[in-house]
Amino acid sequence: MSAATTVPPDAHDARDAGYEVYDFRRPATLAREQARLLEPAIESFGRLWATQFSAQVRVPVTLQLDQLQLISYAELTSASATSRIVAVCTAEGLRAKPTLSVPYETGLLIVSRLLGGSGSFLPAERPITDIESRILQEAVAGLVRDLEYALGELLTTTLAVDGILYGTQPVQAAVPTDVMVVLGLTLQIADHVADLMIAMPADSLRLTLGARTDNGAADATAALRRHLGDVPLELSLRVSDVAIEPERVMRLTPGDLIVLPHEQTRPLLVTVDGHLFATAATGRSGTRLACRIVTTLEEKAS
Repeated sequence: MSAATTVPPDAHDARDAGYEVYDFRRPATLAREQARLLEPAIESFGRLWATQFSAQVRVPVTLQLDQLQLISYAELTSASATSRIVAVCTAEGLRAKPTLSVPYETGLLIVSRLLGGSGSFLPAERPITDIESRILQEAVAGLVRDLEYALGELLTTTLAVDGILYGTQPVQAAVPTDVMVVLGLTLQIADHVADLMIAMPADSLRLTLGARTDNGAADATAALRRHLGDVPLELSLRVSDVAIEPERVMRLTPGDLIVLPHEQTRPLLVTVDGHLFATAATGRSGTRLACRIVTTLEEKAS
């Protein structure tokens, strides 16, 4: 048995006694409850970003989660032997930096697609240009925004793209002992399939994972209300509808008078996305028309 695989004698005794041997060289794995919180958020992120990016490059795009693990940064860098384009991000308040990486040819394919190309003819492997770096940085910025949105309260910091790097040498985004949450995803752009890896400092997620397990339903409801509160709605001011024959509509000319069933002293109708919400009286605000709410449906119901 080689020195690299030597097992201390006490380890065999511990196993025989029914104890679990703990390897202090590896961090603890994600708890099942933590994985259950992260996986739906990551899957939602994949669908959101793929839909938006597909519209940009005009071909089908999918992004699916394959693996979710907790490893040290040293182990992460040792596993990345191929040439990759790496986007380094900053996480406010944290020393370790999140990273996002794709194979070299995938990065250039993204650039080609965003510039209107088909990605059929990619240059030989070489350092990326400033223009390519800028295009990739903007693409990654959109991905990071969608990731922040999907993670919501699971994320304890603010992310921002710091730069784009290329090469086979490990990126010094964290110290070797830093624990990272690594998301292994499969990216498909038309017929091109590649792996996309996102590594985030565990401190950027772990602090809120435990809190969400106790109050997940309440937090989700509050988040839904906040998001719905920002959705724009169409508000209209209307009079009562009148039924009119198609033949009369075809004969209408400037100056014709149409009698409406809405009484002159009756308040106008306020509708939100086509649904009656309140009644209002017309008025003025400066040089613009305005309306003053008279009653709401809740008041009428009471």
